[in-house]
Amino acid sequence: VLLLDEPLSSLDRKLRKQMQVELRRIHKQTQGGFFYVTHDQEVAMTLSDRIAVMNDGHIEQIGPPEQIYREPASEFVADFIGDTNLITAQIVERNGTTVAEIGGEGGFSVPVEDRAGEVTISIRPEDFTIATGDDVLRGVVVERYFQGDQTNYVVDPDEDIDELQVVIQGRESSVDTGDDVALGVVDGAPTVF
Repeated sequence: VLLLDEPLSSLDRKLRKQMQVELRRIHKQTQGGFFYVTHDQEVAMTLSDRIAVMNDGHIEQIGPPEQIYREPASEFVADFIGDTNLITAQIVERNGTTVAEIGGEGGFSVPVEDRAGEVTISIRPEDFTIATGDDVLRGVVVERYFQGDQTNYVVDPDEDIDELQVVIQGRESSVDTGDDVALGVVDGAPTVF
């Protein structure tokens, strides 16, 4: 068993990524146990077969990186691992279906089961889409950051919702600061707490 405590933290980004690949290769070849202690979520997601997320000395969730990221067990895990938007929503009946309504009747909804009252919805920035139609949340782009393979936006919704982090993949994006946008969300992506 090998215990590694932040061994890559002082390396520059490119070398750190190369060493992550090398450590992963060594781990697979030796088939030994690696305990890798880190605060760097990217390193944890890259190197791990299983991740334990701790909060105040207690384990919140243990699982493979994909599960921790896509199916967080708590609001803490959703907020701690990666970027997310935590949005308060109301449970309502719409067309005979129970949904969490974000942004009122003019916003969008997320199907839920066995819930009542108020819930918190976690939506990852990359799970938003620039959309058209009825089931959308309208807002204004207040910040735009181009990063090569993606463009990051900060969107201020028309409703009483905090600013949202939105990531659109790809090189082309015609949306700019000050533009009105309609946001949709990828089916099945939001997590309800």
